[in-house]
Amino acid sequence: MTAAADISERLVFHPDYTYSDFIGQILPNVDEDGQVSYKFTPGSFTNILHDAYKNPEKEYILIIGEINRGNAPAIFGEVFQLPDRKTEIREVDDDGLTYY
Repeated sequence: MTAAADISERLVFHPDYTYSDFIGQILPNVDEDGQVSYKFTPGSFTNILHDAYKNPEKEYILIIGEINRGNAPAIFGEVFQLPDRKTEIREVDDDGLTYY
């Protein structure tokens, strides 16, 4: 891991921080003609995940401060249960996890 390649983002959990803040949410968008459409607005985790996916040669770090102040299970939701959803077993070097 080289410091030059690291990109980090810091966020602070607080009692009102939600899953929608962390992952994102679908919000209404009203255009000039009054037409309503809906658009996904990404949260902190989705933003850094998107950047990491587009730049696999760099390392991305998400730093969460005051994690104990927020409701971690509600904020994370099912996001951190995804790696343990094993769907394929490899014959060699199987670590028991599936990475998405």
